[in-house]
Amino acid sequence: MPKVVYVARDEPDLAALEEVLRRRRRGGVVVYGAVEPGSLRAVACLWVEDPTTLAGRSSLPCYVVDERVQIDGALGPGAVVQVSLVRRLPTISHDQFTAHWSTVHAPLARRHHPALVRYVQNVVTAPDLDGIAELGFAREADLHERRYDSPQGRAVIGHDVAGFVDLTAGERLVARWPFTGVTVR
Repeated sequence: MPKVVYVARDEPDLAALEEVLRRRRRGGVVVYGAVEPGSLRAVACLWVEDPTTLAGRSSLPCYVVDERVQIDGALGPGAVVQVSLVRRLPTISHDQFTAHWSTVHAPLARRHHPALVRYVQNVVTAPDLDGIAELGFAREADLHERRYDSPQGRAVIGHDVAGFVDLTAGERLVARWPFTGVTVR
């Protein structure tokens, strides 16, 4: 089933997201609500039969994505997920970004992020965004203390990311289990 991702940055966006979720009829939904201050308040992932039915129905940024699950572990109580909006360096094309992210970076992430339980790359085709990354950890301490396998692994990941991601243009949030942050009445 196709996946659509909504991004909420402020209170009006959260209200609009609540409305989108209220109108949901079918498919799955996961809402990541931010637990730390930042530019993102919530990110909602919806699996829908026909994503074209959602076009123009909300003022929220909405992206149809190509979901690429790289690590498919289960998350439960105590888990945290970091969701990052990813933009490519202006010196590379979207196709070059996508190829590198999936074929070079994903294996490095599997090797150097030992505590990563779930890793999803959502490829976006939109003028303002190239991807949405979901990195899931079993515990918050794993995100902060066991994110990398070693200082060398951290350097390898940092060097790789700097070669294809515009680090000045990204946004992210961290959400805790249960993954909610929007109350649907």
